[in-house]
Amino acid sequence: MLTAGQHERLAILTAELADSHDGWHQLLPAGRFKARDGRPFDVPGGHWQLDGDIAAGLIARAQALGQDLLIDYEHQTLHAAKNGKPAPAAGWFNGAEIQWREDQGLFIKPRWTERAQGFIERHEYRFLSAVFPYDDTGRPLELRMAAITNDPGVVGMASLPAWPPVYYPLRRKTP
Repeated sequence: MLTAGQHERLAILTAELADSHDGWHQLLPAGRFKARDGRPFDVPGGHWQLDGDIAAGLIARAQALGQDLLIDYEHQTLHAAKNGKPAPAAGWFNGAEIQWREDQGLFIKPRWTERAQGFIERHEYRFLSAVFPYDDTGRPLELRMAAITNDPGVVGMASLPAWPPVYYPLRRKTP
């Protein structure tokens, strides 16, 4: 959480989606990391950092939210108000679909829409990108959303699998 005198910083990072036979995909790496363009520029040492304790906080906040987190296309949700274009969902994940893997990082198990799964199968989208605010030391504060994209921010992570196709039906909450 931010304390008095701190301001929110927002990171948008992209990782190549790895072949995943179990449906889990790395969203953020373990340890110190930065974007390929050198971000973050506003953190001493120039790196974000993620460990098991920080990940546990991210997972707890996602679970406390009690709703799905969005995966869109090319971060369009962040630009929709300005460019007026629609921002359809590519998929969803929630706090139960996030896990920490020691020495690997934070993983999510997306429930892809059929449209997004088709794009992934045809290699039309290959990367998964996280959006998170972070504190003055580079620690992520919460997961805001993710996107599928073709412009990676973080290099060295695996791409989205083109097979086997796994469709996760979107769950609808009933009143």
